[in-house]
Parts: sequence; structure tokens; C-alpha cells
Amino acid sequence: MDNPCGPTVAAIVPAHNAKTYIERCLQGLLGAGFSEREIVLVDDASTDQTATVARMLGIEPLVLASNAGAAEARNIGACTSDADILFFVDADVVVHSDARAKVLAFFKDNPCPSSDNLRQLAL
Repeated sequence: MDNPCGPTVAAIVPAHNAKTYIERCLQGLLGAGFSEREIVLVDDASTDQTATVARMLGIEPLVLASNAGAAEARNIGACTSDADILFFVDADVVVHSDARAKVLAFFKDNPCPSSDNLRQLAL
């Protein structure tokens, strides 16, 4: 997708019963410069307050009616995003504060990435 302002990026976060750590994950993404609308939290039919924690941070989760597993939750999140770059983050991970900037800089410098230069992107 051509974007005169550069590529767009979304963080896709699958989560199942992640109440104890999802706040740290989402705060990390926000601290790295992701906006609330750039974070796609897929609540994989949690029975705890995972979705509530996300909403308290201004992120509206996509809540699945039944548990589909992390891979399917990632795929669903990817299908709901129209971003140029999809950045997959597990719910128990806190990204570095420069993660978003590094991803965008990498793709600016490598508009046609290959498997060789993707290895250079160390987050």
C-alpha cells in the first residue's frame, strides 16, 4: 500500500487469560510510540479481566467467543488490520521503548526486505 507519509505499522497481540501481565505489555507498546489504534489485542476467549485491562488503557480488544489458540488469534488480528507492517508481540512480552522506531526505520532503509536483511532487525 502506498502511503506518502511512510508505511503504517500495527502491533498484533494475542492474549488468553493474560490479566497478570497484559498491562505491562500494552504499556510497553504505548511507551514505544504505538497509538491505541495501532494495537490490535485479540482476547482469545479469556475468562479473566484481560479485556478490561486493555480497555482501561484505551485499547478496545477484539474478543473471541471461543478459544482458538494463539496462532489463530494472531491470524484474526492480522486480518483486521490494514497496516503495511504487522508486528507480532506475545502478551507476556514488553518491547523496548524504541521498538516501533526501529521497525519503521528498518523498512524505510529496506523497502524490499529479504530474509537476509530481516535478520539484521534485532529488537
